[in-house]
Amino acid sequence: MILEACGYSPDRPALFAEAARVLRPGGNLYVKDVFARSGALTDVQTRTLAAFDNMWHLASSATLPEVAHALIHAGCDVVIAEELPNVGTDRFVAAMVEPDPDMILRLSELGRTFGFSGPECPTFFGEVLARRRE
Repeated sequence: MILEACGYSPDRPALFAEAARVLRPGGNLYVKDVFARSGALTDVQTRTLAAFDNMWHLASSATLPEVAHALIHAGCDVVIAEELPNVGTDRFVAAMVEPDPDMILRLSELGRTFGFSGPECPTFFGEVLARRRE
C-alpha cells in the first residue's frame, strides 16, 4: 500500500518498479493519494499547484494516468484507477479558513501557517489498484 506518498518521489517509475519487484506474482498494490488533474491547466491552477507542491514539500503532484502508466511499465495490470468522489477536502478547507464578523472568509492560524492555496488547486483524492502480472 502506498498512502499519500507518490508526490514525494522524484522518480515514480523507479518507485513503482521497486514496489512491483517485491510483490509476489498476482499480488496487489494499492495507491491512495492526492492527484493533480491531468490535461491543460490555467495559469492560476498551475501556480496554485506549484504552491501546493511547495507547501507539502512534494517533488511534484502525480496524475492518475502517470501512476497507471508507471505501474503498467513496472509489470502490473491496473485494475482500478479513479477519482474518489466521496473523499473531499471540505474538512481540510474548513480548518484553513474562519469567518469574520463581516462574513468574509479569512485564513485561520492553521491556514496562514500552511500557506493554504485556495479552491483553484487542481487536485483530488484518487485510488489505483494494480496487480503484479503472473
